[in-house]
Amino acid sequence: AFLFLSTLALLICSFSLVTSMYANAEEQAKEIAVLRALGMQNGSLFRIGLVESVVLLTAAVFAGVLTGWSVGTASGLQQNLFLDLLPNFYFPVGSFVLVVVLALLSALLGARAISRTARNSVTEHLRAL
Repeated sequence: AFLFLSTLALLICSFSLVTSMYANAEEQAKEIAVLRALGMQNGSLFRIGLVESVVLLTAAVFAGVLTGWSVGTASGLQQNLFLDLLPNFYFPVGSFVLVVVLALLSALLGARAISRTARNSVTEHLRAL
C-alpha cells in the first residue's frame, strides 16, 4: 500500500515537473530563437535542455532522499530509544530506484519540450514575443 501511494505521489510530482519544464521552454522561446539564429541545431538544444533537467532533478532527488532518510532515521532512533530496542538502519532501495527512474523520465520529457520549442522557425518565435 505504501509503495502504491508513493508511486502515485511520484507520478503526480513528475507530471508537475514536466509541466513546469514545458512552461520554462515557452518562457525561453526568445533565447532559443537567438540560439537558432546563431546556427545551433535542435540536437544541441535538446542536449542543453537534458543537462539542465538532469542536474536540477538529480539535486532535487538527492536532497529529498537525504532529508526523508534523515527524518525517518531520527524518528526510528527516537522510537527505539523509547521502547528500549536496538537501532536498525534501513534504506528503501526499491523506492530510491523508482524515484531516480521517474526523475530521469521527467528530465527526458522536459528536454523534449525545449527541442519541440526549437522546431519552430526563428521568425515565429520572435513574432510571438
